[in-house]
Amino acid sequence: MARGAYRGKVNTAGELGFLSRQKAMIVERLAEIDSRPQATETLLQWIKEEVFNLKLRLEQWAGE
Repeated sequence: MARGAYRGKVNTAGELGFLSRQKAMIVERLAEIDSRPQATETLLQWIKEEVFNLKLRLEQWAGE
């Protein structure tokens, strides 16, 4: 991207920001789950939702 167009750089920066926020949310959620290991079913549901959301976002990004 270093030699890319300005618009491409802006889009990439936006995607990196999104992925950084996703990572922060995942780390925070994992810490929360670690503090309550008895909530396994919540963990599985949360993982399914996060994978779906991330996959959807990546598909949107790849389509641009």
